[in-house]
Amino acid sequence: LARSTSSFGMAMNLVISATSDMETEHRVLALLDAAAARHGVTFARQDLRVEARLDGGFAGGLVARLGPHWMLIHLLAVEEAMRGQGVGRALILAAEDAARSAGAIGVWLDTFSFQAPDYYPNLGYTECGRIADYPPGGARIFYQKRLDGGSDDRHG
Repeated sequence: LARSTSSFGMAMNLVISATSDMETEHRVLALLDAAAARHGVTFARQDLRVEARLDGGFAGGLVARLGPHWMLIHLLAVEEAMRGQGVGRALILAAEDAARSAGAIGVWLDTFSFQAPDYYPNLGYTECGRIADYPPGGARIFYQKRLDGGSDDRHG
């Protein structure tokens, strides 16, 4: 999808795409990195994948991204038959260990109200945000966990 527009007397073309375009992502990150570097911050990141295998089969997995000082757990799923057996906990703890080794001070993640939001506080995560009606009638819930002993208090 493309459209033309004018802004501040400049004509530009806007290209909107739903496909994965790593080239665009790299260009955007380069702009962010250049601006952040002036403040001593980087947007450099490292992807992390953790898989749980039992008897040669896939039991669950976690996809995370290590960024500047924090790790985002982007995806976490455990095979239904394996839930409640410590697979998710093992995946999260392995990712937290990797984050600590990389010098991260914390981990954050989000989940939905229909996906077991009570699970994360049992692992030491505290709620730090919520979007109501996402999805309609539910909520998207954000959690964080400090790995450095710092405060999870949003105001502290």
